[in-house]
Amino acid sequence: MGVMKPQEIIREYAQRFWVGPSKHFDVFFTKYEDDWLEKIPYLHTIESFCVRLQKAIESKEKICIYSDYDTDAITATGVMYWGLIELGVKKENLAFYVPDRFTEGYGMNTDAAGELASKFDLIISVDCGVNSTKEAEIIAKAGKDLIITDHHQLIGNIPQAVAVINPQIFQVYGGQKEFEKVWSKNKNRFIRDFVVSIDDEKRYLSPSVTGVGVAWFCILWLAYYLRMSGKSVNVNSLQPLLSLVAIGTIADCQSIVEPTNRLLVKIGIRIMQNNLSGIVGLQKLIEMTGLDAKIKEGYCLTSQDLGFVLSPILNSSGRMNHAQLSIRALLSTNQEEAQILVKDLIETNQQRKQLVRDILDQVEVEATEQFDSGSNIIWLEGSWSKGIIGLLASRIVNEFDLPVIVISNQNQEEIIASMRAPAGYDFPKAILAISEITKGGGHAQAAGFSAKKDDSKIIHKRFEKILTQQKKLIQNQKKNQTKSTLPDEMSKEQFKKDLIILEQKDMSNHLLDLLWQLDPFGIDFPLPNFGWEVEVSKVFWMGDKNQHLKILMTNGVNLLMFGLDEKEQNQIKEYFDSQDKSLWVIAKPSKNTWKGKVSNDLIVDKYYILAK
Repeated sequence: MGVMKPQEIIREYAQRFWVGPSKHFDVFFTKYEDDWLEKIPYLHTIESFCVRLQKAIESKEKICIYSDYDTDAITATGVMYWGLIELGVKKENLAFYVPDRFTEGYGMNTDAAGELASKFDLIISVDCGVNSTKEAEIIAKAGKDLIITDHHQLIGNIPQAVAVINPQIFQVYGGQKEFEKVWSKNKNRFIRDFVVSIDDEKRYLSPSVTGVGVAWFCILWLAYYLRMSGKSVNVNSLQPLLSLVAIGTIADCQSIVEPTNRLLVKIGIRIMQNNLSGIVGLQKLIEMTGLDAKIKEGYCLTSQDLGFVLSPILNSSGRMNHAQLSIRALLSTNQEEAQILVKDLIETNQQRKQLVRDILDQVEVEATEQFDSGSNIIWLEGSWSKGIIGLLASRIVNEFDLPVIVISNQNQEEIIASMRAPAGYDFPKAILAISEITKGGGHAQAAGFSAKKDDSKIIHKRFEKILTQQKKLIQNQKKNQTKSTLPDEMSKEQFKKDLIILEQKDMSNHLLDLLWQLDPFGIDFPLPNFGWEVEVSKVFWMGDKNQHLKILMTNGVNLLMFGLDEKEQNQIKEYFDSQDKSLWVIAKPSKNTWKGKVSNDLIVDKYYILAK
């Protein structure tokens, strides 16, 4: 087989995930034009949002932003807060509220709604609220106004609010006319003197946009409305907030193939790269994680930095104690205060990582036993904090390539579950088929649910049955695909959509440089793994216990293995001494800086030592 051209490898990979006209496909290889933002997508009831906020600004009303505790909500709070400040709200009139994950749970709650209604004139939710009908009633009865901005699916009646802005709602009601029938009973409280003309060519905001994206488009619409009303507003001054939009979009695992999200993330990364966000806390976070030093050495930020460096730190406070720490960091205007807050966040994230490592040591033995026994799912149940069970599930699913369900049974009456699965499974479909689940939802490969503790065993059995059926369908689909070109021991890797199988001669720094042009990567367009048989030039053992290994391949590209235990070290050393074995790896690309030089590395995820 001849050497494949790098462009051919990259284009073939992108085409696995992109379905659409070729001119749209070319978006992967080109930069978006910023003036696209002038064509603002429409959001239902945005007119009411704009008119009500103008009144609040002019009357100097007290406003509270109601947040949630994940990265999407934290960044959405930052966007809404700084956006409103930029558009005329005084700091002394603006506050935020974020619930405690452990005592209040997700989203709005009645106690908080009542308390906030007694203190504020207007409450604006971000990344939550679309299903908070009780909370909306409490606020309305108190004579105060509620605006909901969210992106989650509506599962009941629309809450009573001045505006309910959610790109999912248009799909629920099937179109503009049907939506207006439902909305008409609520809009008569409000004079809608700002009406957007809608026609067949008008673009609606994509339902793939996250909570922070919805918040940003709301602020953008408000800026244009105020400018149309004669106010002196610089719309371009809002663009730095796209730095937060980019982080929240990547963190919330929504579509990155969807053009709106790709645009928001691309521009947001460019703003952070050039240190133009103007947000003191974010700048301190980039500095204290070492990303700023790398940028100064020529490094270009990627979606991987957002998803695996910045986002986990912002997310950690909500998982370990209280998310207000992250929000306070993003809202700080004082350099010293921001540095202290970010330092606390980084330390909290280190505690979170250590806690996950400690628990992983405990549960991996049980997960291995279930896998070896032939179970088609991994079901783990313990008195773990519900703040980290999603992280445990994410780690374990990669190891066993089976659906993983991690249960927190800390509560005496209720269980909380977080679930992850390989491509092809459909958790929401399974959840809908299990009547014992009291609350659940999410994405196809990442979801969660809650249920009565007494129903845990029956729910386990039902998931085992449903997901086994899904596994059979996946296997039947794979049988119709091309025969594996990998050794039999690796055949299960063959049909993973994010795996590029090649020969070492096809691997090069040029290939990896081209690959990064496809960034941003995300849930539906993952950074690929590469699989091949390694030809070794030199090896370097590193670490105080030789727990890390650097392999220089014959093509000059570095291959890195981290955290090898004694057994793994002996296996690899035996391979180096052997003449009758081959080393196959599955590795993910990474960028590194050293002494002012940026290089491409390949980080080994799995390795196989096979007989030739």
